[in-house]
Amino acid sequence: MVLLLHTERMEGIRVFKRLFILLLSLTSALLLLGGCILKPEYGEIVYAVKSEEFTDTTLKDAAEDLVKRAEIAGYSETKVSFSENHIKLKIYDIEYEELESLAQLIAKPGKLNFVEFQGDVILTGKNIKEAQVVFENNANQKPAIAIEFDEEGKNVFSEATNRLSKEKEVENRTLFIFIDEEIISAPVISEPIEGGKAVITGDFTIKEASEIVALLQGGALDIELDVVEINMVK
Repeated sequence: MVLLLHTERMEGIRVFKRLFILLLSLTSALLLLGGCILKPEYGEIVYAVKSEEFTDTTLKDAAEDLVKRAEIAGYSETKVSFSENHIKLKIYDIEYEELESLAQLIAKPGKLNFVEFQGDVILTGKNIKEAQVVFENNANQKPAIAIEFDEEGKNVFSEATNRLSKEKEVENRTLFIFIDEEIISAPVISEPIEGGKAVITGDFTIKEASEIVALLQGGALDIELDVVEINMVK
């Protein structure tokens, strides 16, 4: 009888140990899974609208453009909310330094203009169908920006480059390309550019070219925004 009780007790201890080990394994797995699913830390950016006149529609469009720009910049998990004159973004998998840089980048107006030598705007970013970072086809292999126009832009660009290429003076054949108030490239047009595609070259780093692409692909903002808060939230 004593031997039987002792045997049953030992078996009970072994079962308890197995259950305890199994419980520890399940707890560790749940903690790891919870860390992946709950994602307790994210970056938060709050913008205030500077524009005096705007509608709920323009606010909603701006919020969607900010998300699109953030996603093109490489932050695929971005959530947005807006009310009255504020837009709030939540961005996961980001460090604070990246969050600060991103907050300023995606809030830029991002207005692209192609301007002739006499100051006339011939095309805007609204005529851009697609933009991407490429590398120049030469020994330097510098980053550049390949763009494709929509049908209207294709025709206008063809006509404009055909006309500019016939100018005698070099300065009159220059096409200035602006992002907001900054000239990012000023190519001299030597021949008509057909087909609705072009490459913007300049002294870009990969980061700079990628940022320009994010602005072009995300679309120009119709309202001005100020960054009022940047936080990491746990």
